[in-house]
Amino acid sequence: MEAIQQMLTVTIFKLAKPCKWTPWIIGIYFLLLLAIAFTIHSMALLETLFVLYGMAVTYIVTVYGPKKGIWLAFVSYLLFQLPLFQHLMEQRREDFTGIVMEGILLPIFFLLWSAYIGKILRNSWQAAEKTEKSLQHMAEKTRQSERSLAGLMVAVSNAIEWKAPFKRGHSQRVAAYAVLLAKEIELTWREQKQLFYAALLHDIGKIGVSDAVLLKKGQLAPDEWVQMQLHPSIGKMVLEAVPGLEYVIEPIAFHHENLDGTGYPYGMRAKQIPISARIIAIADAFDAMTSERPYRAKMAAEQAIDRLYGSADIRFDRKLVDRFVEAMREREYNLMTDEDFNRCVQEFVSESEF
Repeated sequence: MEAIQQMLTVTIFKLAKPCKWTPWIIGIYFLLLLAIAFTIHSMALLETLFVLYGMAVTYIVTVYGPKKGIWLAFVSYLLFQLPLFQHLMEQRREDFTGIVMEGILLPIFFLLWSAYIGKILRNSWQAAEKTEKSLQHMAEKTRQSERSLAGLMVAVSNAIEWKAPFKRGHSQRVAAYAVLLAKEIELTWREQKQLFYAALLHDIGKIGVSDAVLLKKGQLAPDEWVQMQLHPSIGKMVLEAVPGLEYVIEPIAFHHENLDGTGYPYGMRAKQIPISARIIAIADAFDAMTSERPYRAKMAAEQAIDRLYGSADIRFDRKLVDRFVEAMREREYNLMTDEDFNRCVQEFVSESEF
């Protein structure tokens, strides 16, 4: 609520900021009031005009500061007093006290009061400008932090895949596919961003798997397969020690769980598996199938989709597979590229949450 009030204050004062035409507008405004004052013969109307004059004084002090504002207001006040004083002299020739009170003291009091209000508004204006600059500074710091975080995550994912040339770019493509599906099911912008980072780091646990297992081209032996199955839990342990990245832990820990409970490393079932992990599971499998491997040729997108449907309700969430296929159909089954990944980075790093 306070943030909304601050934004409204900043917006209001932005509208009140002076421009090159402001002195002319103020001058015309005062001359118009003065001309009207000389043409009317009603004290009630003159007093109403004086209120409008006081509003202008308040604005002048607000815009130009107390010192300059008071001088401008005082000069215009002297001019405006001519018709007011003239009417008072005509109506109260013998009432010297009334003339002094209504013609001098009350107008001066009103002038000072209007100037005081203007000073308060000016202080609020300056505070609003400081708030705006502070918000802009915070937003820029946030963008810098996001850029650093994104760069670090890309570097980590590249380091994991560096030892296996056939895997290079896998994590970045998985992140792009995950965002594609997240947009299709209308996750919030924040959820999309968190999913993007989780997908980018989904294989970080492989730093605890030996090179012999990671680079093996043939089928893994039982003990090697056990080691490979540990990488989600290793990733979980690694990231639990990093403050601020709590949101990536679940999708990374559970992205190899299957709906029927046959996945690893925890044997979770169906709704026990968070939707973020189910999304990454589909993105991970699809990219693996459509990428070249030393032991097999890459599949066409349509063939990989058939495989996804073949494992629906067993490994993958069928509803999510349906939505993923719809999203791929909209992009004419084109596979993800570096350009798609870079667009995601720009979206989640450039946009501010402030």
